[in-house]
Order: sequence, then C-alpha cells, then structure tokens
Amino acid sequence: MPSNLSDLEFIQALCEDGGLRLSDTFSEAGIGLLHLDLATRDISFSRSLAERLGLDTGGHSSQLDVRQMFVHPDDHWMPEPAMIAHIEHGQPYETLMRFKHANGQYLYCRTIAKAFFDADGKPDKMIGIVREVDAHERGKEAMRRAERMVKLGNWHQSLTTGKTTWSEGMFIIHGVVPGTMDVSEDWVFDQFFAEDRPRVRDEISNAIARASPFEFRARISTPNDEVLTLHIVGDVEIGAKGEVVAYYGVARDITHELQRETLLIQSQKAESIGNMAGGVAHDFNNHLAVILGNLELMQEETDDPVLQRHIKTCINAATNGAELTKNMLSFARKAPLVPQLLDINQVVKNTDQWARRTLPATISTEVSLQAGLWKTEVDRSSAESALLNLILNARDAMPDGGKLTIETSNMRIDDDFIHNRNEDLQPGRYVMLSVSDTGHGIPESMLNSIFDPFFTTKEPGKGTGLGLSMVMGFMKQSNGTLRVYSEVGTGTTFNAYFKAAYTAEADQPAPTITLVGEQTKDRRILVAEDETGVADILLRTLSNAGYKVTLAENGDVAKAIFEKDPHFDLLLTDIVMPGTLQGSALAKELRAIRGDLPVVFMSGYANEAMVHGNGLRPEDIRLMKPVRRRDLLAALEKALNK
Repeated sequence: MPSNLSDLEFIQALCEDGGLRLSDTFSEAGIGLLHLDLATRDISFSRSLAERLGLDTGGHSSQLDVRQMFVHPDDHWMPEPAMIAHIEHGQPYETLMRFKHANGQYLYCRTIAKAFFDADGKPDKMIGIVREVDAHERGKEAMRRAERMVKLGNWHQSLTTGKTTWSEGMFIIHGVVPGTMDVSEDWVFDQFFAEDRPRVRDEISNAIARASPFEFRARISTPNDEVLTLHIVGDVEIGAKGEVVAYYGVARDITHELQRETLLIQSQKAESIGNMAGGVAHDFNNHLAVILGNLELMQEETDDPVLQRHIKTCINAATNGAELTKNMLSFARKAPLVPQLLDINQVVKNTDQWARRTLPATISTEVSLQAGLWKTEVDRSSAESALLNLILNARDAMPDGGKLTIETSNMRIDDDFIHNRNEDLQPGRYVMLSVSDTGHGIPESMLNSIFDPFFTTKEPGKGTGLGLSMVMGFMKQSNGTLRVYSEVGTGTTFNAYFKAAYTAEADQPAPTITLVGEQTKDRRILVAEDETGVADILLRTLSNAGYKVTLAENGDVAKAIFEKDPHFDLLLTDIVMPGTLQGSALAKELRAIRGDLPVVFMSGYANEAMVHGNGLRPEDIRLMKPVRRRDLLAALEKALNK
C-alpha cells in the first residue's frame, strides 16, 4: 500500500487503528515503543518494551519515575537536551542510553523519536522506538563517554563541500548543547581569542599547503564567558587526485592541566629559592648572633652615654638584619612562627591605626569587619606584616588617589570550591581578610607572576619584589592561601584565607620573668654549639648571669661529656652541627641516659621539620638566632622551672 507517511507516522497510524497487534512482532525483533505526553510528562511503554526490560506487562508512569527506575544515573541528562534540539531546532531525536533490566543488568538501547504537534502548532506528544544495540554501537557510545571524561572532541572540515562535522565532545567543550546549531568553518574560527585567531589560521593554512599534520594551542571563550585553552592536533585528508580535500583532528581542553602545571612550577621555584634563602639565613644568623651578643655585653660594661648611643644604634641595625632574615624565611616557608589565638578584626584595627599615616590624603579608607568573626591561630607579627604589605601594595596601585577597602568575613570552603579554583587548601572553616583598591589593576599576563620572588613593576629602588612572595609564603606556612582578583582600570582585590581555630580560649600574654642571681647560682648548662663566635658569646652571657657553663663544639663531644658527668641541669644545643649527632638526635641520646633533662634548642636555619618526632618534646623551647640576651635567659629560666 503506497504511503507518503514517515515510518514513525505510519506506526502511529497503525497504533491508532488497532495496530497494537504488531507488539508480538516488535518483541521478537527486540524493539519497544514509547509514548510521551508532553503536557503531563507521562510515559507509556509497550508490552514489547516491558518484555525487553524483564517486566510482566507494559504500563505508564511519569517521565521522572521512568528515568529513576529504568535509566542508568549517568544517562539521566541525555533526553532533555535531545528533546530541546528536536522540538526547537528540528534536529533528529536520538539517544543511546543504558536501560535497567529486572535482573539488575543494564542494556544499551538506542531511542529514535519524533514529536507531533497539535492544531495550534504546539508540541503535543512524542513517539519513540527503543532498540537494543549491538557491540559496534556500544563501542561508539563508549568513545563518546571517553570524550566527555577527558574533555576531548573530534571534528572534520571538508574543503570541497564546506561542511563542518563535530562530535558531541566538541559541542560540550564549547559550551553548546549538542546538535542545537549548524557549525561552520567561519564560526569555529570566531570562537578563538582575537589575538590567537591569526596564528590558528596560519597553522591550518600551512598544513593544507604542505599536506602535513599540525599541532597548536589556542584559547576560546564559551557562552558563559569561561576562558579555555585547547590543545589541537590534526592532519589533512588527500583526495583521489592527490589534492587536500579536508582537514580533521581532535581538540582537548587542557585548561585545568595548565593551571596545575603553573602551580607546580611556582612551587618548585619557591622551593629552590627557599632552600637557598634558608642556607643563607643559617650563616647570616650566626654572624648576627656574634655581633648582637658582643654589643649587649659592651652595653653592660660601659656607662659612657656616647658609646651607649652608638651601641644602641648598632643593636637596632643587627635586630633589623634579623628581621630581614625572618622575611626571607617567610618567603621560603621556613620562618619560625609562633602561632597564637588571634582575632583578625583586632589585627586589622591595630594595623589600620598606624598604617593610615602612610596613606596620602587622596586615598580614602573603608573598613568593614564582620561581627562574631571566628578566631584563627597564626603568628601575630607575621599577620600584621602581611596586612601592611597588602595595604602598601594598594597604596602604590593608586598614585592618583582612590579608595582602599579592608573587609573580614567567615567562610566555609568545600571540595567544590577547592576543585573549581585549584586551591591548595583543606575543606573547612576559614577567616577571609580582603584588601581591595580602585587602582590601575593588574594585566592578566602578569597575574601568574606577581607572587614570584623579586617580580615587581615598580621603578628601580622603589620595591624589592619580595612583599607578595613573603605574604604568600606566610599564608601557606599557616595552612592558608592568598588569592588575587584584578581588572585593568577597575582595581585589585587580595583575599587572604586563614584557617579558623576550633578553640575559644583567649590569648594570654606570656608572663614576664625576672631573673635573680641566686636562682641561677650553681645551675650547670651543657652548651653544644659549633660556631666559635656564638659559643664564646653564650659562655660569657650565661656566666655573667650566674650559670656554670660547659662548652662542646658538636653533638658527639657533648654526648661524651654527658656520659662522663650526667649531672647537668639543662642542655642548650644548636640544631644543625657537624658530626654524627644533630641537636635533636643529641637530645634523644642524652634523655635516654636521663629522661628528665630540660632542653632548649637554637637554630639559625629554623626548619622545624628537622626536629619533629626526633627527640623534641612539646615542652621544649626553640629559639631562632640571633637571640636577644633577655629572651635567652628567660627561656632558660622557664625550662629550668618547669
């Protein structure tokens, strides 16, 4: 019987005319029928489809129920975009989904459907044919799934017909619903960044001219303004007469991969320079210890006001040198931090009071502090220094004036936040300190470099390029991070994330210790120090304070002395020394002989990882060279009186 109806329309006509007798035939052929009421979203399925799924009879249910009961969870998303493409854009409806059999196994089934419209032209219903597919079709679907997993797409561009063919993966990469638009060669080129477009065209043109493969990276912008970097590899297709008739290839989204590479490179650079900074700091701090110790001894031995003034100036210079070393170690993430429970709001108030004096009258300041801000456990001086660095950065970004805004807030950071931004953080509660300016902004090309050591856009002599590096180093060492958001001509915002503390204990200032000569009389101190100048200063300082001091040039000698005479009241030891026993190992060996021996550690290197779990006890005191006389004596008295 001749007919101008399509197959689906023909089947529909048969069904409306009692054609359900075809059900047995469909069942034998492995075919089932679906009917979707677009108004109610109810789905009816034939007896043949029910049998394919191991059910007794056909039936009907809501579209949502059918998906939840019979469709694999990973395939729930497929019908909707296919329906939109079919009804609104006239694209064929076709899906390959996994349907669940009553025995728990999944069957790969292809659904081909057609929409029907009422008299007013509104979509009324859809009728579909569901057929179990063979291994070849399952393989094609597996390839599509693989494309989605690795953010890959393949394409083909005919030079004879001008037709552009995209895989589903290409649509997904570009943020377009698969099949909802006709892709052309010109449209594809327009998706690349304007500055990348000429290079992309040259790569393709050269490949066609040479009849050779091509490979390049380029950036695209998606409809939701997301910037992606694609790695494109392709080749040309040769026709029967030896001419190039097409070119084709694959594109892979490598945006997150490049971000991870950038973070790795930054981490490696920081580690290399950090190791160098740590080594320099070790030697420099030993020299400063000698200078500072001799100056303090001279200060005690003279009453001449002129000499006292000169000595005080020199002591200040040596102290500033020690602070510079601490800043270097802060960048290297090896600074000797003293965490304490802090209210960042109070840090902002304290810093803001005197930092405003450094700002010109053309810069207005607004401070917005969240009430009930969580406490955080960080080093106070480093936190204040970090905030000051950010304020000064903001000031320098507004030479013609502007507005500086400092804000605090509580934040909960989850896994999605960390993954989407490639943050090196643990999920949990954080205190965010935000410093914003309305300055000139930072170009995108520089954003990845601003935390590099010695990187600066300031004129020679007006910046070392270490400020942001040290802030980032401090934040990382404190289990937080620093992030920047900037727009040229609008301004810049730095957000510092501090890990929130889970204790509500108030920060108690350390008690002031007053040393009395009688308290130190006859106390015996074993000092292990390999630097002769430092050892000499320690001998004179401690002897003047009333201690009886025995010097050892390294850990091995100190152990031999202690084995002969274990009646020392305290061990004062450097951490890094030549010989077999480092300071931490020496403490462990001596405590094996006498378990109650108090130990005070000193270091010019300050790498705490060298002592963790290797002889160090929670009550042990660590001092960073150079040590002021009052701090050294207070530490010894505290250790002896525990």
